[in-house]
Amino acid sequence: MAENGNSNVGGVLVAFMAGIVVGAGVALLYAPQSGKETRKLLAKKAEEFKDDAEEIMDDVLDKGKKVLKEKKEQFDAAIEAGKETMADARKKLKEAL
Repeated sequence: MAENGNSNVGGVLVAFMAGIVVGAGVALLYAPQSGKETRKLLAKKAEEFKDDAEEIMDDVLDKGKKVLKEKKEQFDAAIEAGKETMADARKKLKEAL
C-alpha cells in the first residue's frame, strides 16, 4: 500500500516538472520582451523551479524515511517473534529429550 503512495508521489513530481517546462516555453514564445528581460525572467523561473523541486524532494525524502521506519519496525517485530518461537521450540525439544 505504501508503494502505491510512493509511486503516486513520483508521478506527481514528473507531471509538475513537465508542467513547469511547458509553461515556461509557452511564456517565452508569447512574451513581447527584450532578450535582457527574457533572461531575467528565465533566471527568476529557474530559481522558482529550483525552490519548488527542493521542497518536493524534501517531502519525498520525508515520506521515504517514514516508510523505511515503519518497515524496520515491522521487520524488528518479525525477528523478535521468530526468536520467541525458536526459544519455545528449543524448550519443547529439551523437554521431549
